[in-house]
Amino acid sequence: MRNEILKAINSNPSQAAEALETTYRGKVFAVAMSNGHVMSFYKTKRGAEGYVKKQSSVSFYDEYSQSMTTCGNGLNVIEISETEIVNPAEDVNMWYEFIKSYLNMPSFMSNIVATAKRMNVSEDVMSYVEAATNEVFTTGGLTVLESTEEAEEAIIEEAQVIEEKIEQVNTMTVEASGEVAYKLNDEKQGVEIYFSSKPSQEVLETLKANKFRWSRYNKCWYAKQSDSTIELAKKLAGENKAVEAVSEPVSYPEVEIDDNDTYVVDQQLQDREHEANWVLRRNKKDHNAILSEHFEHYTNKVKEVVSTTDNEHIIYKLKSKLQTFKKKYHEAYVKQLVIKSNNPSWVTTGRAGRSASKHNKAMDRYDKLMHELIELGEYIDKAINSAKYQIEKLEKEAIKNAVSNVSIDEYKFETITKKTDTRNVRMYKLNEYHIVKDWSAYAIFYKGKEVHRMKTTDKLNDAKQYVIYLMQNEKESVTA
Repeated sequence: MRNEILKAINSNPSQAAEALETTYRGKVFAVAMSNGHVMSFYKTKRGAEGYVKKQSSVSFYDEYSQSMTTCGNGLNVIEISETEIVNPAEDVNMWYEFIKSYLNMPSFMSNIVATAKRMNVSEDVMSYVEAATNEVFTTGGLTVLESTEEAEEAIIEEAQVIEEKIEQVNTMTVEASGEVAYKLNDEKQGVEIYFSSKPSQEVLETLKANKFRWSRYNKCWYAKQSDSTIELAKKLAGENKAVEAVSEPVSYPEVEIDDNDTYVVDQQLQDREHEANWVLRRNKKDHNAILSEHFEHYTNKVKEVVSTTDNEHIIYKLKSKLQTFKKKYHEAYVKQLVIKSNNPSWVTTGRAGRSASKHNKAMDRYDKLMHELIELGEYIDKAINSAKYQIEKLEKEAIKNAVSNVSIDEYKFETITKKTDTRNVRMYKLNEYHIVKDWSAYAIFYKGKEVHRMKTTDKLNDAKQYVIYLMQNEKESVTA
């Protein structure tokens, strides 16, 4: 029963995401029917059992069994560890299984893409979802995705041949001993552990239990930075293995993006295209100006994003994608003009014994190029939004780290109790800041206006740390 429930959750990205969001202290409680259908998730066993009890209080007559029953009949409470839940934001295999279950519903593919976008999945997962759903929609089939645990990263990055995976496994020794080193990848907020030889099975299980994954390309085990992952890395590497021992500075080349005037259309091609379509226009089009204006629009958007961060990796990646977009867009745009110049509009030339079949094929190629231009626009929009999300995520993590290092010992909060019509409200005041618990979460007010809301799992001391962090930032801005 439990395995069936877990399998159902890990085959549905939305349910897996909901389960991960509900986890509390490393576990979550699922309320599920005997057929494997999950009704809801709860942070505590008490909450899950309360839901079942509430449903059991509602009775109805079941015509199938011809007896009275309750809505809670057949509901079970299943405890699930956070490590047992697959993260849909990073796991390609989950999306493969999910898309495969809807092969007979091609029209549903757009909903799957929208779900992935709403869940802010990784760029690799998003690329796979878009490619797979497009394959189902156009061909009605789906290419089989094969994987192994140690090759997850290779699959996400679309490894070209299975033989390379086999070779990678064969070249790893079976010894459990060997040199171990680690480094902190600050740009990706990650921890990387390097082994000179294959670690023991016990070490591998420990790594997987702490959410480490194998990177085939970097030849290391990696995970997001946290107290537990960093502590494990230090423990495996030993005290004599300093972070700096394997840290290597990363430098990125400068990408020149103010080159919009270099993407030009040959004047003879512009003249030919105009002669083939002049009847449909009042004025001659300046295609160089059209391209320049279009590229300038996206260049300014990229500049606006990169001006909000000093992370060289994000800046380099976004600028590179902008240049890729410009190059491919210019190529497709010119191909369109060539087709239009070689296939004049019938309004301009008249029928004149032309082949309708040849003309229609040319127009089909033109339409495909039009779709390519639209997709390129979506590509750069997605890159810009992805960069914004990464910058916002890094800012939140930086704030979280700064808040966690704040000491509240030097500050004394005044406790105030106010009576309302329904209950007594307790507030904690420091200068012009107030902390109030509302809807199971602490809210922070400054001069009577809410400025931040903590998570439901945050405690009062966490809220106090955040208040002091805000005060210190306020003092620094005044001093500056």
